[in-house]
Amino acid sequence: MPIKIIIVGGGIAGLTAAAALRRNGHEIKIFEQSSFSNEVGAAANLPPNVMPVLRQIEADENIMKPIQAYALRVVPKDGKQPMIAMDPGMFEAETGIKARWLLSHRADIHACLRDAATRPIPGTSTPEFHLSSRVVAVDAQAGTVTFQDGTTESADLIIGADGLHSVSIKEVIGEPPVINTGQNCFRFLVPTEKVLNNPRTRSFITRAGVNTLDAIFDNDAKLKCMIYPCRQGSLLNLLVIHPSEHTNADLQGGWHSPGSMETLKTMMSGYYPQLQEVVAMAEDLKLWSFSTRDPPPTYHKDRLVLIGDAAHHMLSHYGQGAVQGMEDAGALGVLLDATTIPASLPARLKAWNAMRYPRGTAIAIFGRTDLSQIDTVLPLAKKFVPGVEKPADMTKWLWAYDVVEDAKETLEELKREGEV
Repeated sequence: MPIKIIIVGGGIAGLTAAAALRRNGHEIKIFEQSSFSNEVGAAANLPPNVMPVLRQIEADENIMKPIQAYALRVVPKDGKQPMIAMDPGMFEAETGIKARWLLSHRADIHACLRDAATRPIPGTSTPEFHLSSRVVAVDAQAGTVTFQDGTTESADLIIGADGLHSVSIKEVIGEPPVINTGQNCFRFLVPTEKVLNNPRTRSFITRAGVNTLDAIFDNDAKLKCMIYPCRQGSLLNLLVIHPSEHTNADLQGGWHSPGSMETLKTMMSGYYPQLQEVVAMAEDLKLWSFSTRDPPPTYHKDRLVLIGDAAHHMLSHYGQGAVQGMEDAGALGVLLDATTIPASLPARLKAWNAMRYPRGTAIAIFGRTDLSQIDTVLPLAKKFVPGVEKPADMTKWLWAYDVVEDAKETLEELKREGEV
């Protein structure tokens, strides 16, 4: 008999959970506060550690309009002598793991996941989507959610996938304070065609192609500019991470605040001229606060689990924000297989939390800073994940992990021990 599941939030983590769990025959309702008319954000990267989840949910990658990434380059502010920092080919040679690294627009990822969650599959029911449905309270013990109009819905399991400003997390830890990290970020897109059509910027594309991610540092000004392509190379995604006093030190987390082009141009004045000209081509400039919060002590309480940013809010330093939510969902898709009944949920969810909490929490805390500064956040990471250490090789630690296989081994152990 299938279990009844409510998913609070229809973003990347929530849709991945729906896509994974509906394949086990469970009855799923998704409640999303927006109307889905405009998926916010810009681009995201999908590194090798998320590929097992995409296979698990039978994602149609063509919908994502991805482009394959071949390298992450670290570039000084003068644009000269870039250094290869991450090389999927080298990673593949050293680990034997197929290193597919895709870059895609978030709206296209969202469309792909929604297709995986709703496409007809014989023998399964299609998840119900309820848009413009704001959840204002969650009762983990009763398994109920309350909506803005006072109505309620109940289920065997509630999955809180409602982001940084989660309502679901309040049931676990109360009202966790939002932490201002002292950093803000400009985010914007530039059409590749616009760069190629300008003779002064054309070589910006032709020199390195559109299959690289560039991290361009101005250490004197404490600036980091990230550039990478999406939408099959037709767009460049740019973000400029900077001290928040240069823009708005009191800005709260969100994607919608408009950015000032004049402020951005002034900030980028120390970079090489060609990059400055590309930045001046920005379309729909947004200013985003690098706000975060400390993780809860657990991702699981009674009939509630937290996934994605609701569980472990991620900043952009390691490109794992969307990915870790998808790992959470993929693990649920394995551990809550077709044999799941309400009575077996406590053991399965306890095992899921034990599997996901250390990795998700450590990545979230390490991701508050770049690799050179991890020692500054290691004590905080140890507070939540005792015994965690600074990874000897960050790329291998992040990428050389298969959450689907890990979850299968965890489920087999539960069955051997007679817990499910």
